[in-house]
Amino acid sequence: MYEKSDTELINNLDKAWPSLESKIIKELEAMVKSSERFGHLKVKHFQAFGSSYETDGNNFLDKEYPDKKPNISLSFSLLESPSWDFFIQDDEIVHCQPAY
Repeated sequence: MYEKSDTELINNLDKAWPSLESKIIKELEAMVKSSERFGHLKVKHFQAFGSSYETDGNNFLDKEYPDKKPNISLSFSLLESPSWDFFIQDDEIVHCQPAY
């Protein structure tokens, strides 16, 4: 389900997905393994939440990655906590992390 205001987000994800999908899977597998949440790799259904991402210039991403400006935030919920968050600029993952 999405709102009309999300049309730009959906279009951006649709264009970027062919190149993003394998990158997200690779990073997700690495995060799951390092956090020892192996059951998360076996799920057949999951919930994902996406939103346009804008910063005020003062968050950790702006300080950690000053030349990158994520425009999409994706969060995957595979089982219980954590969710797996991705901050994306066009078709590149700027940062990803588990969110407890």
